[in-house]
Amino acid sequence: MKAITALIAALYFLFYFPFVKTIFAGDVVINEFLVDPDTDQWVELYNKGVIPVNIGGWFIDDSGGIEKFTIPNDTIINAGEFKSFESSYFNLNRATPDTVRLLNGELIEDNYSYNAGPGTNKSYGRSMDGIDNWVVFNSPTKGFSNNASFSEPIITPTSIPTNTPMSTSTPVPTKILTPTPKPTNTPTPTKIPTPTKTPTPTKTPTLTPTSVSIKTPTPVLKPSTSPTPEEILPTDVLGESIESGLIISPTDIPSRNMLIYNETKNRNTNLQKILIFVGVVFIVSCAILTFWKIKKGKFTQDE
Repeated sequence: MKAITALIAALYFLFYFPFVKTIFAGDVVINEFLVDPDTDQWVELYNKGVIPVNIGGWFIDDSGGIEKFTIPNDTIINAGEFKSFESSYFNLNRATPDTVRLLNGELIEDNYSYNAGPGTNKSYGRSMDGIDNWVVFNSPTKGFSNNASFSEPIITPTSIPTNTPMSTSTPVPTKILTPTPKPTNTPTPTKIPTPTKTPTPTKTPTLTPTSVSIKTPTPVLKPSTSPTPEEILPTDVLGESIESGLIISPTDIPSRNMLIYNETKNRNTNLQKILIFVGVVFIVSCAILTFWKIKKGKFTQDE
């Protein structure tokens, strides 16, 4: 039974354990470090995962110095374990800005930058193990949990603006400009408008009355021995006597025209009556003739 257990452990270390440092490497972080100690600087690592990690051959360094601290080979950090490393090769700046880094070959596993050291024997660390909130510990907790330690916030120094001294040179008096009076504009004389010429009245032409001849159609006289007064029409020239001896003035022309119109209308009416009468006689004659032919044909058939 012991042989089987040993075999399993051997296989674990041969095939699985070499890959732990790459698979679970992100679980190993910098948890606390001391910049200004009485002796050597130190850096504490913490495994916040649940699997042991082989960190042998990793480096702890500042922001890029020539010397690096190399973690001994086959160094195992178990789950929830703290491991601290002291060295003079960290080369972390005590009073000026710097960065502490944990390197897995060329890969940066974790790092933290600060503006200046917190003070002698004061450490930078996470307020709770493995979280991202960093504080200052007046009493460092090297190799132990930070959770129960008293801490103070990190005070970031702010730059104090330098007051620029005011110039002591005597100011140059401002030149007072005397306003130059503007010349008074001489008013331009107003032009007297030229009187317009009164137009000469034109002579009104005297109209000479001329006689206008109004031609009227000669009416057709009824066949009678002597013409009636209604059939007497005006002649071609106003003011001339007609056959009846009457003088027709221009004011009589409308009434004469109306008289002619009425006579013409009466004639048309009489003509229409005659045509209607002739048509009726024609129709009656045709009807009688047709009836007669029908009777005659029927009588011939009887015989």
